[in-house]
Amino acid sequence: MNPILRKNTSRLACLGWIAGILAVPIHLASSAEDTIRVVRLGPDQQRVEIVSTRLEPTGDWMTETNGYSELGTGLNYWSDTSQRWEASREVIEIAEAGAVAIHAPHTTQSAA
Repeated sequence: MNPILRKNTSRLACLGWIAGILAVPIHLASSAEDTIRVVRLGPDQQRVEIVSTRLEPTGDWMTETNGYSELGTGLNYWSDTSQRWEASREVIEIAEAGAVAIHAPHTTQSAA
C-alpha cells in the first residue's frame, strides 16, 4: 500500500474511533455542506433554517436540519411594490423632494 494513503487511512480510522467514543460527528472540510435560508418573515420576526449535509465516519451521508427564530422590533417591513416582507435597512436616500427613509416599518421624508 502507498505510504501516504496508509497514513491518511489510519488518521481517518483514528478520527472515526475517537468520534465513536465521544459520540460526536466529525466534519471534514471537503465533505460538509450547509444551506442557510430564511423560511418565514413577519414584521418583528424571521425563521431561519440551516440544513447540513456531511459524510459520517461510517461512510453514510447525514442530513440534519436546525433552525432558530430571530426576534426584533422593526426587523422587517411590508413592501407595497413587491407585495412581500423585506428586511429593514437603515438607509436615507436623496430624492427630488429631499431625503427619504422608506426601507423600514416607519417611513420619513425631509425637505431639501
